[in-house]
Amino acid sequence: MNSINHLITFWIKKLKACNKLLPFAIKKLTGKAAYMSNWENRCAKVRAYAAANKDLIAQRTKACREKNKEILREKKAKPYTCECSGKYQEGHKQRHFRTNKHQQWLATQ
Repeated sequence: MNSINHLITFWIKKLKACNKLLPFAIKKLTGKAAYMSNWENRCAKVRAYAAANKDLIAQRTKACREKNKEILREKKAKPYTCECSGKYQEGHKQRHFRTNKHQQWLATQ
């Protein structure tokens, strides 16, 4: 029976069936199902790599920070105006959200 199924699948593939459905073929996981089924395995590999290569990762992040130092500084210093009419910089965003002015504005919304 298995050889018959194999032959049927072989000829359907060879003759390019119209319906594109391969009976008796093993369904391969694709898309989100494949991603989710392999999630823990990939996480374990990433953790193992990070633990084994701490120094290398630290060097790379340090080099990246130094390379983009000016861009990061400009981004932190960029001024923002909140809907509560308060002004703050990106580096002080959370501090602004805790201020009385912003909290009172949230309460009125």
